[in-house]
Amino acid sequence: MSGAAALPSTQAADESANIWGGEHVEMDVTPTGANFDFDCAMGTIDQPLALPADGKFRAAGTYTRERPGPVKGNGSAAAAATYFGTIKGESMHLEVVLVNNKETVGTFDLVRGRSGHVMKCR
Repeated sequence: MSGAAALPSTQAADESANIWGGEHVEMDVTPTGANFDFDCAMGTIDQPLALPADGKFRAAGTYTRERPGPVKGNGSAAAAATYFGTIKGESMHLEVVLVNNKETVGTFDLVRGRSGHVMKCR
């Protein structure tokens, strides 16, 4: 994709550049995609992230709901999800949509270099 730049990853000198955080979400950018912590859920983007000149991206990944307390077996199964993002400067607007039923599980505003405010169900 011409004009695309990769989002910062763990190869960056300043590790805080890899973290994007906001209310109910934290995103850790890696060389192979990203890992997410949400309130009572977790997620992944399973491909390296590239940022087109317009700041918008769309990436395939997973979204896994978590439950409080002990879980029998393997727990919740990961659902296929699409992550839609728009980055302007140090801010990102993110929407997470499940592939199967087109359910929007959340929209989030994140800031680069900030930890997220996440309440885990465990």
